[in-house]
Amino acid sequence: MNPCCGQASAASFYLWGRIVIALIGAATVLVVYQIGMRWGARHALLGAGLMAVLPLHVRYSHFVLTDTPLTFFVALTFLLSLIAHERGTLGTFAVAGAASGLAAATKYNGGIALLMPVIACWMTYPLAPGRLKTVLATIAASAGAFLLLAPYTILDLPAFLDSFARLAHQYRSAAIGESLWTLYFKYLVRHAFGWPAMLLAFGGMGLGFVRLIRGPGRVRWMLAVVFPVVYYMMLTTQKIVFARYLLPLTPS
Repeated sequence: MNPCCGQASAASFYLWGRIVIALIGAATVLVVYQIGMRWGARHALLGAGLMAVLPLHVRYSHFVLTDTPLTFFVALTFLLSLIAHERGTLGTFAVAGAASGLAAATKYNGGIALLMPVIACWMTYPLAPGRLKTVLATIAASAGAFLLLAPYTILDLPAFLDSFARLAHQYRSAAIGESLWTLYFKYLVRHAFGWPAMLLAFGGMGLGFVRLIRGPGRVRWMLAVVFPVVYYMMLTTQKIVFARYLLPLTPS
């Protein structure tokens, strides 16, 4: 391509794209460490160490795809939701909401991350601005961040709606010969975690459900449990299947 036109060559695009994705993948490990610190230093080291070597995360930190940035923004939303719960201010919840909007703008299914700041807000007491006001501010911040990164959602609304409808139809009409619940479970074991990490994940989920009932730390456990469950359920309704779609589950 002609450099005077301000266009990057294909080689340059993929080189710098892969560098950026690799840096985002590394940054995700740091975010997971900060999340783990809400449970303790040992938990933080274990979580970050696993994130750094998980096959699925390592593999897709090599490629110019949206899944690794999506995973970063989901993890960032998780961390900022925990911080918002600790501080209990409208501003911190709005920032967490904005992170979920960035996740949605990266890839539409990232919008599920909005559950985390909303749940954290509703479970935080006392909350000086009021729960409803804070939830609305969180949702507004999420929408604002989404439109900032994906402005043509509004600027070219008809084209967006047409394209989204076609994409949704493709994801719901593809033929699958096996239950998506079992298929994605196999992907989790074979590609995402492996059995050792999978057993740790199941143990953590089980402990999370116990802590939701008995405490302590109900809010942080609620966020750690609800997002992966809801996200996994969403995946099982989409009939175009790739192992990399599981990547946003890994920080939880």
